[in-house]
Amino acid sequence: IVKTGTLSLGALVLNDKAGAGDLSNLTVAGSIAYQRPLSASRRLNLSIGIQPGYVQKKVDFSKLTFENQFNGQTFDPTLSSQENFEDKFGYFDLNAGAYLTYDFGKKSSVFVGGSIFHIIPPKETFLNSADNKLGMRIVGHGGVKIGVTDKLDIIPQVLYMSQSKATEINLGLSLQYFINPDVALIIGGYDRLGDAIIGMAAVEFKKVRIGFSYDVNTSSLKDVSNGNGGFELSLSYTGCLGGFVLDKPIMFCPRY
Repeated sequence: IVKTGTLSLGALVLNDKAGAGDLSNLTVAGSIAYQRPLSASRRLNLSIGIQPGYVQKKVDFSKLTFENQFNGQTFDPTLSSQENFEDKFGYFDLNAGAYLTYDFGKKSSVFVGGSIFHIIPPKETFLNSADNKLGMRIVGHGGVKIGVTDKLDIIPQVLYMSQSKATEINLGLSLQYFINPDVALIIGGYDRLGDAIIGMAAVEFKKVRIGFSYDVNTSSLKDVSNGNGGFELSLSYTGCLGGFVLDKPIMFCPRY
């Protein structure tokens, strides 16, 4: 008899700032997911979830220049840009996804998942007169976790994303080495096809993971960025809260 599944909760806080105008993105979201084994052996498992959240974006227009501010010789920031804009906006967002995994044995499994972002396409624009809608983003991912030894896992992965006729494909491989049952080191490399090479490293201690990644442009953008990419830091926890005792509640979760 297949046992009852488990309910999981999650939280996401993202704060990003980039560009000459200090464009910032603050995203706060909560997640709820239901995980259930689909076979008596518990080798085949399905997880489905939703993620409501709130997004706020800001830009400092005083740090930007516009065509109307060109006085014939230079750009004069004291001149009016004649643009009808707001320096910030916010909106409710809703995402959903599903994740299927099959365990071949104690250390190996295959996984595949998909998700839809911006199910209710929000209005996203700094211009008061515009009615720009953010299109839905479709994401698919999959991979294999291969237990080479009791301490070493190899995890090849693929990630596909599509939004408003734009597509992105990431291919990569990560290695996870367990120094002891509580501490693991993770390193990996990924290729965002036609755009950038990404390197990452992380350390995990008792389900708490601190990660670092950096990408280097390989596309024509490297002429503008001088090949420089972006640093990213991450902090995550995957486990049980509140001292609950659950029957095998934690499933392998791929990181990108």
